Amino acid sequence: MVGPLEGFADVWGTEFFKKVYTMDPTIAASLPSMTYFGMCCGPVLSLIAEKTRSYLGTIIGAGIIMTAGFLWMLFGQIAPAIVGCLLFVVGVCCAYQIVAIYKASTYVPEDVSGLTTAVANMIIMIFGYVFHAAIGKVVSMTGGINSAHAFIYGISVIPCATFLGTLGFIVIAKTKAD
Repeated sequence: MVGPLEGFADVWGTEFFKKVYTMDPTIAASLPSMTYFGMCCGPVLSLIAEKTRSYLGTIIGAGIIMTAGFLWMLFGQIAPAIVGCLLFVVGVCCAYQIVAIYKASTYVPEDVSGLTTAVANMIIMIFGYVFHAAIGKVVSMTGGINSAHAFIYGISVIPCATFLGTLGFIVIAKTKAD
């Protein structure tokens, strides 16, 4: 579920907007930054999780919003202002990491919770690399960096993986409820 932040905002977003949306390079370069601004407001997710006492539900909701947001961007031409707002909301949802790392620490004894949070963060960061590589591979295999369709296929890795990650949290929540 780290794809919107690590795969898109970090590397592929600007080129995606230049190729697929044929945006001016300055606008295309500024839009992915909205994800980072949203991430700055991400502690709102922690507040939601705390108030609702539904940590897994909050993570699942964030995953659904990120998946839907990317599907909308991929399959519809959206005005730059709306894309900016959408990426801000996606950025807020990227802070699911805060809630997920906290939740992971509750499954282990207190004396290893620090190690657990470190390992959880390392796993999240490793998937950042996986997204960079997977998107690049798909773009290369489907037409290269000069093809708008190749970027659509490449960026499609993000909603697919985010959906799978969300399903994983649904399974965890279901198992926890049983």
